Amino acid sequence: MIVLPRELQMMNGNLFDVDHPERAVYDIDLVATIMGRICRYNNHCHYHYSDAEHSYHASYLWPANPKGALMHDAPEFITGDFLSPIKQRIKGFKEIEWRIERDMETRFNYTQPEPAFKEIDIALFCREEEVLFPNARFPGQLPQVEIHCWSPEMATEMFLQRYWELTNG
Repeated sequence: MIVLPRELQMMNGNLFDVDHPERAVYDIDLVATIMGRICRYNNHCHYHYSDAEHSYHASYLWPANPKGALMHDAPEFITGDFLSPIKQRIKGFKEIEWRIERDMETRFNYTQPEPAFKEIDIALFCREEEVLFPNARFPGQLPQVEIHCWSPEMATEMFLQRYWELTNG
């Protein structure tokens, strides 16, 4: 019988143990690359709209903590973008996500956005759905963000550009 390992293999060849994310070897370039490849809504929209582009827009909508807003979905570079109704039903998922968030906050020197940010994230979700789906459930919701549906490479580049702007600015 084959026993699967506890760690997952990352694109950079290193292993990631969800119980000990602090042991993993990864950097912001890897995070951005994977986030640029992750299509939000588990590929159910008609275009490639990435976690990286979503996070890029969020960083401009939350001036109180733009770096935290940029990184708010960054743990998905490991977990993937589970749809909320599924994520809420997976036992232990929140704990895994919490561990990854703590490691990333330390590693990349940011704090998660305040709870009030969730309203911005939901408003951005509504805007995304309006643009990305033919039968949007929330038409006309603010903010009027221009959704580009960047290629994975462009989304990665724009995410990194914003990250370095917020880090070195």
